[in-house]
Amino acid sequence: MFERVLEKVLLNVIGPYVDGIDKSNLKIGIWSGKVEVHNISVKPEVLAMFDLPLQMIFSSIGKLSLSIPWKNLGSKPIEILLEDVFIIIHPEDREKWERADLKNLSQKLKMMDAFTKNYSSKLSQKDPESHDTDNTNSGLIAKLSEKAIDNIQVNIKNIHLRFEDPIAKNPYVFGVTLDEILLHTTNDKWEITFVDRTQSENKLLPMKKKLLLKNFGVYWTSAQKKN
Repeated sequence: MFERVLEKVLLNVIGPYVDGIDKSNLKIGIWSGKVEVHNISVKPEVLAMFDLPLQMIFSSIGKLSLSIPWKNLGSKPIEILLEDVFIIIHPEDREKWERADLKNLSQKLKMMDAFTKNYSSKLSQKDPESHDTDNTNSGLIAKLSEKAIDNIQVNIKNIHLRFEDPIAKNPYVFGVTLDEILLHTTNDKWEITFVDRTQSENKLLPMKKKLLLKNFGVYWTSAQKKN
């Protein structure tokens, strides 16, 4: 039952934002505990959500892999790995620029915050296709969901974000590169650990995350436009 819940959440969360995912293969992978997808990309519409005068010219994700320890889900984290992430962004034609509605932008940020806060509750919701009314099973799913969300481990390798402005008076390019981003759950001593907040003694325990950046770099180049 929990497999169906996780499958639907992942399809609903990943599907609208990523091109190139075979939903049938993703479904099989989730049930087996191993998902691996190659040569996918971020949908351009994702950037448009922020109402910025920017457009995504190119995006590529070499590999997306997901490891779900079904036999030890209550004690081991779900691992998400992204490799070879490359994104190129250009400014929109300046004739298309519009004044930002800061009130509307603030509302969108609030909606994104609400989405994040309600993410775990989506996982714990009962599968509408299931006729199981056993409260014990529902409670177990809710606890597993909370553990899974609290302890998700994210690893992103070989990242390159590049911004190009070829229409500026003096065209320029700047970018950010990273060898690796690691996100782990930790204890009060910032040691990587598995946290179980379903236990009464940990119920009010604040969630701590450790973000590690490896080999962060920034570059900028410009050139005088020829007349």
